Amino acid sequence: MSPDQHQQIPAKVLDDLCSRFIINIPAEQREDLVRVLFAVELAHWFFIDFYCEDYNDL
Repeated sequence: MSPDQHQQIPAKVLDDLCSRFIINIPAEQREDLVRVLFAVELAHWFFIDFYCEDYNDL
């Protein structure tokens, strides 16, 4: 891949991750940055475990 090319995560994958981990954060936890970033970390590991096998180019 050349330096000016960028890989993109498909929108359907991002939508799935957001609906599983980000959108459903309870309101009281949304105010705590640590809790929000913990949810982002969970989404990251889910992506690595379940999507990177399907999308070898990611």
